[in-house]
Amino acid sequence: MHLWSRAIHQYNLGHNSKLERINNGLKSLPGLYLRSNYTGGIALGDCVRRGTEVATEIYQGLHT
Repeated sequence: MHLWSRAIHQYNLGHNSKLERINNGLKSLPGLYLRSNYTGGIALGDCVRRGTEVATEIYQGLHT
């Protein structure tokens, strides 16, 4: 096996089912938002994009 030291990490098997359980649990906790590199992409650009999206969700939730 060869490890690429400069590669972007990959999610483990079963990651999507874990995210689904987390997201289902969050439905019962309105106002709690989780965003990190484990949700929606590992790369920096993905993290920035998801952070912007959740900031918009929070802003809209506060102003409705």
